Amino acid sequence: MKKATAEQNEKNRIKSQVRAKVEHVFGQWVMGLGGKFMRLIGKTRVQAAIGLKNLAYNFRRYAFWERRSLADIVIPRSVER
Repeated sequence: MKKATAEQNEKNRIKSQVRAKVEHVFGQWVMGLGGKFMRLIGKTRVQAAIGLKNLAYNFRRYAFWERRSLADIVIPRSVER
């Protein structure tokens, strides 16, 4: 197998960054929000369901960062362990 060129490595690095962010969201959909398959009829209902799943995911992320910031106030990360 041939080694990748510097240009190919750079393109792969950029694609990998995007892929890692997107795969995390879909992983959360599958594991925590009931999966990607939707039994709905009509484009409008599917769009609404996707929007609600995205909203639920964003609320979870917001809650995570809020809890983390509160933990930093109570127990600063530099002092922890």
